[in-house]
Amino acid sequence: MFFVILFPLGVYSQDYYFVSGTDGNWNNLQNWRTSSGGSVAHTSLPSAEDNVVIDENSFSGTIHEIVLEEDVGCKDITLTAQDEFTFRLEENAALTITGSLSGTSHVTYDIAGDLSLEGSGDKIIDFGQDVDLNRLTIGDADGKWELRNSLYIENELKMTEGNISFRDIDIDAVRAEFNPESQLTVNFENVNINFLLVNGRTPHQ
Repeated sequence: MFFVILFPLGVYSQDYYFVSGTDGNWNNLQNWRTSSGGSVAHTSLPSAEDNVVIDENSFSGTIHEIVLEEDVGCKDITLTAQDEFTFRLEENAALTITGSLSGTSHVTYDIAGDLSLEGSGDKIIDFGQDVDLNRLTIGDADGKWELRNSLYIENELKMTEGNISFRDIDIDAVRAEFNPESQLTVNFENVNINFLLVNGRTPHQ
């Protein structure tokens, strides 16, 4: 007699808790634990399907920053540490978030690289404060985003797919690009907009 056992296939999210050791590098595997402030390290770095948590147990001693020096990704990212810390995305690096972002006023955002918002489903992007960015790209055919903070973008705001809502904020960007790859809906409600260029043209043209 033979038995066939079927295991469901799929991608499962894991929770990654940042606990700084000798540095604040995102790509240092020893900085990622399986529980808040825990001692058990993960065996791989966070992927686009994994949730990242930076909380009250993430920093100790003199290290109060998390530094992204290469292209990385995650699903939900939560930045709720009660002590002041810096979240730094280096100039030649990129961060792709496929879920939601939740931050607080305790974070100093130093975003010199590229931030991309992707993934399906409903997502809330809340930095916990107004934020300066270098370049922001938003798009996924099955994605829906609500952005809750004023954005001051040094280079480009690019929107490609999905449903994107801005409400009760300011948006300043050197360039805004609306480049639909499929269906794109962008809602501006009570938003002060200052784009120098829209799709390569000045807004009054």
